[in-house]
Amino acid sequence: KKKKKKKQDKKDGDDDSDDDDVAQHTDSIWCMQGHQDVLFSGSRDCTMRRWNIRSTACLSLFQGHTAQVYQLAVTSRHVFSCSSDHTARMWTHAGKPVHVFEHDNDVNTLCVTQEEELFTAGNDKTVRQWNTQTGASVMEYKGSVSGINCMHVFERPDASGEKRPVLIAAGCADGVLRLWRPGQETVYAELTNHQSSLNFMASTFLQTGVMGDTAFAEGADVAKAARHVLVTGDASGFVWTFSLVAAEDGYTLLPRTLFEYHTDAVNAICTKDNLAFTASRDGSVRSFNILQGKPYKIYLGHTSTVRACAVNSDGSRVVSGGRDATIRCHNTHTAELVWFADGHADYINKICCHNNLAFSGDRQGVIRAWDTRDGSLDHTYAGKDVKFNDETMPLVAVIAGMTVIFSDFAQLMAFPFTVSLPWNDRNPGTKALPPVQFDFSFGSVGNLFAALVYGSAGFCIVTFVLFHSAYRFVSAAGESSIRGKLWTLTSGLCWLAVSLLLIPVMRVLLSVYNCDDDGQLVEDAAVTCWEGGHLAMCGLAGLSLVLFTVLWLRLVIVNGDLSRVAVYFWVRWEFDQPFVGKVHLLSRRSAAFNRVQAIVSVMLVIISVFVEGRSDVGLASTFLVAVMFVLIVTLLLPPYWNPYINALRLATLAAVSWTNVTAIVVAVVNTEDDRPAWTNIFHLVGFLVAMAVGSLIMYLHVRRQEEAKRRLLMSGDPFRKGPGDGGGVKQTGIVAMRDQRKMVHCDACATSMPDFWWPQHEASLKHRENTEHRSTAVV
Repeated sequence: KKKKKKKQDKKDGDDDSDDDDVAQHTDSIWCMQGHQDVLFSGSRDCTMRRWNIRSTACLSLFQGHTAQVYQLAVTSRHVFSCSSDHTARMWTHAGKPVHVFEHDNDVNTLCVTQEEELFTAGNDKTVRQWNTQTGASVMEYKGSVSGINCMHVFERPDASGEKRPVLIAAGCADGVLRLWRPGQETVYAELTNHQSSLNFMASTFLQTGVMGDTAFAEGADVAKAARHVLVTGDASGFVWTFSLVAAEDGYTLLPRTLFEYHTDAVNAICTKDNLAFTASRDGSVRSFNILQGKPYKIYLGHTSTVRACAVNSDGSRVVSGGRDATIRCHNTHTAELVWFADGHADYINKICCHNNLAFSGDRQGVIRAWDTRDGSLDHTYAGKDVKFNDETMPLVAVIAGMTVIFSDFAQLMAFPFTVSLPWNDRNPGTKALPPVQFDFSFGSVGNLFAALVYGSAGFCIVTFVLFHSAYRFVSAAGESSIRGKLWTLTSGLCWLAVSLLLIPVMRVLLSVYNCDDDGQLVEDAAVTCWEGGHLAMCGLAGLSLVLFTVLWLRLVIVNGDLSRVAVYFWVRWEFDQPFVGKVHLLSRRSAAFNRVQAIVSVMLVIISVFVEGRSDVGLASTFLVAVMFVLIVTLLLPPYWNPYINALRLATLAAVSWTNVTAIVVAVVNTEDDRPAWTNIFHLVGFLVAMAVGSLIMYLHVRRQEEAKRRLLMSGDPFRKGPGDGGGVKQTGIVAMRDQRKMVHCDACATSMPDFWWPQHEASLKHRENTEHRSTAVV
């Protein structure tokens, strides 16, 4: 059935192939557009793709362009695209080419009218009109002296009620907005309001009554009274609005309002009713009330160039992304940060909104869909490997991550029960927990202990060899080949070695050296120390411990694809890989906690195996101090993004700490023949209370931290840093923290700073240039 369906899909042009070469862009995403239940995307990899929004299947692959695809437009029947290969192309939705429209240079922009008339423009300094039925050129509009970066075609209904083109507006690299009348090849008008390259434009119909606006008064200025408006942005950060007005011989554009609040190039423009939204290289997103001719809101938080922005269907959310690889969603009318995500590994080049989803495309060719209401990851449009991490992995993460959490809990709980403290026999830990650490008597069955030693050593050696082989010779994880499968296997073994099996393997290998006063191996009375097979076991165990330690240290510093599998345990020192950051339940914030716990666990293994007189208060106190140290580190450096998982983590450590407190009590009150039964009740009640108190403390602590970060993000603090430190906010020092409440805003530079920094800023070259530039613009 699957084969028949695949053949039929290919026949219909809807090839739902899982081939990574088909189902993934391999370079920057430049353009996207949603249409009904599908998403179209164009990329620097010279292809376009049609995706099923819900299933994420790649339905169609558009191949034909020989250079990057700059822009696309979708109608109910066709798809249009333009490229730097000097052509624009027309396709069916299934990806079949229909026509090729040729220019003499790069085609940078295109417009499609309601009747599917195509207009294209580019670096050959012309605008061309095409008949999409025949593919023939209808008109070539000349007169531009520089390349054309953006274009808009205005339409108005004719006598029959059908919309027809009435004016062509083209933004040029020399900063001139040139106008043509359809059917007249010479330039009708040149508007020189912009002073640098005009790169982006968007149009909107003003809606009176929105946000408390009143109707136009009689005798109002013609430009102010017009409702069809064009918004343009240039490389200097200037934003102009122009009104489409009727003239005696047709239509023209009149300048309406200048907004000169950005301090660097405008990278994107989108509109919704009376509002225009602009994203800039200065790191800000701004909105302007076109009807009132005033700035509306500023949306702060990005730490670098903002390359894309889009507004959702009801105009309540504006979503932006850029060079800092984060996506931020603000409330349009309050500028409050609603949510943000750091789910991309590279620059975000394009964002579009469709059906309550915000689609973001990055420089690696990965597209992700986010719910505009809460920021949750909805889908990923990419190959198997990326989708596995984003979509399938959260389910695996719950199983694997929770397994690690409870395995760590059980192993730490086992330490007081693996030594000879006088626990009451009815305490469940006396029999249930020691096997977790392979702590049981082997009697005279030497073969069993030898098998455990040789098996643990073989596991360490194989894992170490596979890891180094894969790390040196395999360039990419998830590759559909033997090498890729080897890398995946290696990642899994390494993750297993340094998480679930860390304590048991170390314990077995160290037990080889533990001899009693009679020269017999403590774990196996039949083995005489330092003779025959024992020497062989010692040599192999020593080599395995060295390799195991090297592997462990190597995993600390490796930044390769290994951490994609090991993200639940071993991740980079600062924060986890950005393409899984805060996407799923167990996504990590920091790995410091895990490293500290691993080091402490190794220390406890050594102590529990080798220290003599293990039934004293000192040993139980050592366990308590070590676990309390891990608990404090966990509280100071919460390991997860999710507050509930952090609370669970601290609750288990609090319970382990109480178990060690109980161990001290057991050691103190014990008499030679008395093992008090009341210690079981003491242990159980305190255990539950400790879990409850620990989880509550961690939950409140994390929520307080998140609220503080949220306030700092909204304050526009200039000391915030990028996603390399978790997408959060860090202060540069105590002074910055102290003066956070005393902020000064510089209108010329569109930035805020603590008042103690104002003298240095005022004397800076950038401030003087921005002030001079602003004064010139006003004049």
